[in-house]
Amino acid sequence: GNSFARAYWYHDDKDSVYLNWLTVSPESRNQGIATELQTIREEIGRKIGAKCAYLQAENESWMQSWYKRRGYLIADDNQPNEDNLVWMQKEI
Repeated sequence: GNSFARAYWYHDDKDSVYLNWLTVSPESRNQGIATELQTIREEIGRKIGAKCAYLQAENESWMQSWYKRRGYLIADDNQPNEDNLVWMQKEI
């Protein structure tokens, strides 16, 4: 594979889907694959009944900007953790 993405859901939090590990190999980048994978992950969330998608992104990075362009916002009162990651969220 040239790309990978994961979505997970907890039975005790049916309103939320959590997204992580979205990656595209360097030779396959800039072809819209990441955008397509992100759309699929959000659609999976909607199909299982989630109302909100959550993910972590490195604070003040290109990745955080990429997710912001797709409608994600930094979660309320969220501060970067020890790995400089912040939680982001989007209603889906």
